[in-house]
Amino acid sequence: MGHTYDTGRVVAARAWAGRAAARSGAAELSEGDIERILLAAGRASECIARPAGPVAMLLAGRLLRDGAAGEPAEAVARALHLLGVEA
Repeated sequence: MGHTYDTGRVVAARAWAGRAAARSGAAELSEGDIERILLAAGRASECIARPAGPVAMLLAGRLLRDGAAGEPAEAVARALHLLGVEA
């Protein structure tokens, strides 16, 4: 059985992610980057526990900041791997 999503909430989450990246001084995120980040946060929340989504994204952000990942997609994949979540 698949998930059903409130389209308005998904659009709002994408807009929020773009604004958060801009305010943080990070490079502009593409729509694909935002989609991967939101999907990965949801996956971590489903596979570990609800609070794992934000933790996974914090880890991905630190990997990017510290140069351990070169782009958002790589950071997200590495964060999920480090948390033991299959992408």
